[in-house]
Amino acid sequence: MQSRQEIGTQLSFALYGAANRMNRLHKPFLDPLGLTFPQYLVMLELYNGTPRSVGDIGHKLGMDTGTITPLLKRLESAGRIIRTRDRTDERRVLITLTDNGHALQKELWQVTERIKSACQLSDVKLEELRDTLNGFAHPADNRTSSTQTKGTGMKIGIIGAGNIGSTLAHKLSGQGHTVKLANSRGPETIAELAQKVGAVAVERQEAVRDVDVIILSIPFDKHAELTELQRDIPDNVIVIDTSNYYPFRDGDIREIREGKPESVYASEIVRRPLIKAWNAVLAETLKEKGLAVGSPSRIAIPVAGDAPAAKSVVMELVRQTGFDAVDAGTLSESWRQQPGTPAYCTELNAEELEAALQSADKTRAPLNRDALIKEFMSAGDQLTHDVIIKRNRAVTAPVKKGTL
Repeated sequence: MQSRQEIGTQLSFALYGAANRMNRLHKPFLDPLGLTFPQYLVMLELYNGTPRSVGDIGHKLGMDTGTITPLLKRLESAGRIIRTRDRTDERRVLITLTDNGHALQKELWQVTERIKSACQLSDVKLEELRDTLNGFAHPADNRTSSTQTKGTGMKIGIIGAGNIGSTLAHKLSGQGHTVKLANSRGPETIAELAQKVGAVAVERQEAVRDVDVIILSIPFDKHAELTELQRDIPDNVIVIDTSNYYPFRDGDIREIREGKPESVYASEIVRRPLIKAWNAVLAETLKEKGLAVGSPSRIAIPVAGDAPAAKSVVMELVRQTGFDAVDAGTLSESWRQQPGTPAYCTELNAEELEAALQSADKTRAPLNRDALIKEFMSAGDQLTHDVIIKRNRAVTAPVKKGTL
């Protein structure tokens, strides 16, 4: 007979009790100031510098848009902050402290010191407790930092040594991962490139052997060549697809033309579950525009897939390449980040990208895609990176009601 499990022995109960006590400790200090505990955390973050975008604040505090937006509205009603549209991009909402909000800074910092005293733990114990809880709350970040500290990391095989594949090899090897790089012509043709980006040039068969993650950075119509190659890959190996479908290059594929998402089709071809990532970013953006975590202008990249654990790993790898990662849903929803959508190659922050994914129009997307590629191919020397981003934003922007 199974012995009883006392509630006091449960880890979940201990964490629940600690969270409740922390809220109770803050309440007598925050109530007179008219702040809730989440509002207090937002104010502390804003004291690190403003203006800040809504998406940046939410990412920093682990709050989604549905949580952070009403919270900020209440702070604005209380006169603590001001919300304004970015003049350079009206889709971006910036948060600035008012004089009233700045006036609270000293009092809120005193709250932090009072809480430390109320815990009745030494500074060393407090730091140990904080680090333990941070590691528990953010396991991906904790795993990443620990593996980097040890100089190890994941074993990653990249098939495709073009602009995207080689840049990913360079960035991921720089994060402490062991990277193998392969192309269709043999390792001798990319030996110099692989050495330059910190990878090892190998045959494609070797790229998928004994690895944790495989990244497919190949033209869309080449997936069929990799079906046999991936037949014996263990189920726990994560396979990422960075490709996009363009009919002028990849031919007319009836299933996609009739609405099947590109990555669902690709997954069926390679006979593996895929995670869609790094497809909605231009090569120059990936190479040149990655920024540190917390940077106000950090660009976000969508990630779609059906396996939550695998998607979590991929989102962490995206962050390591210098971009925020936004969960774009399941693979069947990955059409929202395909060419011709507002999320595709438009260099948005996390908040903007979430809105762009939701505003995508499945019917308009292929029409936008074909119109844009036709325009870009005829532009000649006048086509620049900035022009591509600007035109992508303009053409794929949601159509306002009443304008049709």
